[in-house]
Amino acid sequence: MKNKDILGTGEWLQYMQDLQTQWADRCSILVRPSGTEPLVRVMVESEEQTLAHCICEEVCQSVKTLHETFSSRGTGQ
Repeated sequence: MKNKDILGTGEWLQYMQDLQTQWADRCSILVRPSGTEPLVRVMVESEEQTLAHCICEEVCQSVKTLHETFSSRGTGQ
């Protein structure tokens, strides 16, 4: 499973929906696969730098965890 495929799983979609609902009034979150590299790009915009950084770190850790989960099942790359 490639990074772009991970972002289409039900687990990931529910996580992102919950996160965006929770922070909708304070920040914007965009997560997408890179078109040129084997990685996922995470962008968070907020007027509060600390909040943006914390959410970005949380999302990055979630991407890593999900990738490791799928890799351990023998379906990741």
